[in-house]
Amino acid sequence: MAFDQKAAGYGWVDYFYLVKAKWPMIVLCFSLLMMVGVGVRIKTPRVYEAPCRIAVDLPDEPVSVRSSSTQMQSVSLDKLSRIEAGITDRAVLLEVVDSCDLVKKWGAKDRVEALGMLKERVRVEADENGEYFDVIAKALSKEGAVEIANSVGLRFVGQSEANATAKAEAQVRELTAEVNSRLAEIQRIEDRLYELARPSTAGETNADEAPELRRKLVSENYLVRSYEAKLQLATVELGEATSGLSVLATAGPEDARSADGGYLSVFLYGFAGMMLGCCLIGLTSPDKSRAKVLNRIGEALGIKLVGIAPLPQIPLSQLNRPHGPVVEAYRDLRQRIHRLPAADSMLLTMVPTDRKAEIADVAANLSTVIADAGHTVVVIDADFRGGRLPALFEASSNLGLSDFLSGEMRMEETVVKTRRPNLWLMPAGPVHDDPCGLLASKRMDDLVWDMRSRFDYVIMVSPSIEETSDAGALIGYSDHTVVVSAYRGHSPQKLRRVQQRIESSGGEASGIILSQKFTMPKSAVKAAGGAQRKVKGGSNARPRL
Repeated sequence: MAFDQKAAGYGWVDYFYLVKAKWPMIVLCFSLLMMVGVGVRIKTPRVYEAPCRIAVDLPDEPVSVRSSSTQMQSVSLDKLSRIEAGITDRAVLLEVVDSCDLVKKWGAKDRVEALGMLKERVRVEADENGEYFDVIAKALSKEGAVEIANSVGLRFVGQSEANATAKAEAQVRELTAEVNSRLAEIQRIEDRLYELARPSTAGETNADEAPELRRKLVSENYLVRSYEAKLQLATVELGEATSGLSVLATAGPEDARSADGGYLSVFLYGFAGMMLGCCLIGLTSPDKSRAKVLNRIGEALGIKLVGIAPLPQIPLSQLNRPHGPVVEAYRDLRQRIHRLPAADSMLLTMVPTDRKAEIADVAANLSTVIADAGHTVVVIDADFRGGRLPALFEASSNLGLSDFLSGEMRMEETVVKTRRPNLWLMPAGPVHDDPCGLLASKRMDDLVWDMRSRFDYVIMVSPSIEETSDAGALIGYSDHTVVVSAYRGHSPQKLRRVQQRIESSGGEASGIILSQKFTMPKSAVKAAGGAQRKVKGGSNARPRL
């Protein structure tokens, strides 16, 4: 029996075994959704990308700066930004729309809609060193992607060349007009000087004007020569005008590649199927997970007694009338332990795998439930190094097992009557120099014989067999040995290792108990606290042995 699953919450161990048990369902969901992905992949048109590579040899443009109250800020754009702006230029893309007849091919209403679709399907990727960039176009076919990429790239380069030539021609025209203007001014000055050289009735005025005109004539001649030199340079530059851009490699059908993820989308469907299968398992079969865990451990170790021991906030030994799923879990363990072969009295040794097992809590709760059934029970705390049983039973821990085994006290002085009917406790007592030697002594043999003759159940709580040698001495006295492990973090390998250590010590692992914290509602904790037993006589009452 497994107690109320939802009360304690699930751990990763639960889900691991649950998924492992239901793996065929996950495979089925994976296969179905992968088949759906294949169908979607077949029915959905593939999208292709094709690149047209353009070489870049642009001179750095002069940076203009403006002053602010705090710093000088650059207002120039980088090369890639200028190239992207040129490629997405409306004039260039409209030419591509018309030349490739995209309105008809894409089923657009008009050129404006086709232009918007084209802008979304064209992008620019630049080289890290800025030596070239790729104009990448998307289409539903390799040929369409190649056509659009080449068309955009070639038209952009052609427009850039035309702009560069137009700019050089404009500069030649401006310089030619300036030279002609200066020559006309020189001719006007020379004509005026010729007029002043003839006899005139206003001789004094003419004599004052002539020197100024001669100085201006010299200045204009210098300017004409300067503009003529600039004109010659501009004429040379016109013949060599270039935009710095050139088509390095046009796109071909072999360059087109799939842009929609291809078979990756199919595996994404399969991954979604796995997640769906896990979710379905978690929603439909949560109550079977712990049963699968217990069955798997029993089959792996060859042990029939495998159960869950929930650990509530308040020990059962401190409650008047405990009830609920926690008690039912311990009652199930009690019945299964009762069916183990034994004589009139059963000596049961509980061995933890490690400190996380909370073996003291398990022993206290289990012995309480056995005592409530009318059986006389004594719990011997043989964990000298970390015993917690006296606190759980609200009993004194001054005297105990080590005092009796060392010969300092009689058995009647070390056994404590708990507040629970039919339940006694023998605390561990002070730590001895050689605990294992005490447990293997003749007085321990006498104690075991005496306890068997007085009690129906003798439960010994041992330290870990992997950490101390004490457990090996206790196992030799036992009718049955039960391994206690924490549910979260347990593994069949660890339990198998402990089982082998028990067998090498001459014992036999008869059962496995997995402990797990049990979260009680606040209302239940309050009610349980109010129902704690109040018994006269105190915790130091001695049994009449």
